[in-house]
Amino acid sequence: MGPSPRARRDIRPRAPGHYLAGISVVMIVGRLRNVSGVPVEGDTVPAEVVSFASGLVGVHAPTVAVAGTVFALLVVLGLLLPRLPGPLIAVLLAAAVTAVACLDALGVRHRSGRAERIDEDLIFPTPADRRRRLPRGPRPDRADQGPT
Repeated sequence: MGPSPRARRDIRPRAPGHYLAGISVVMIVGRLRNVSGVPVEGDTVPAEVVSFASGLVGVHAPTVAVAGTVFALLVVLGLLLPRLPGPLIAVLLAAAVTAVACLDALGVRHRSGRAERIDEDLIFPTPADRRRRLPRGPRPDRADQGPT
């Protein structure tokens, strides 16, 4: 005989859901600066929330509107069409709407980090360049193996 149904229910782990919720809160609070444009200071999550709340007068409304719309789209896609890649669709749609509607004129821009400038003199190798770099003859690591 095994444990009763009530005992089985009581010994199931409940902590993983709490850990995921905590990680989600940390991730959301960590993105507040990027989504709102408000400078956020602090070494702990509560300190960052207090810093964010005190700087709400500097919020960039168009960027927050785009971020809120993307978040709502993520939730709706997750609920209605869970098999689709919701985050990819949301990011692509946000980028397309920002470009087509010229939202960058309103100050909406990619705020998740700084993209490094690509040098204009950057040259990508051609297939001919790759063939020139290939070693001739047997590879040095297989030269001593012989036929198998």
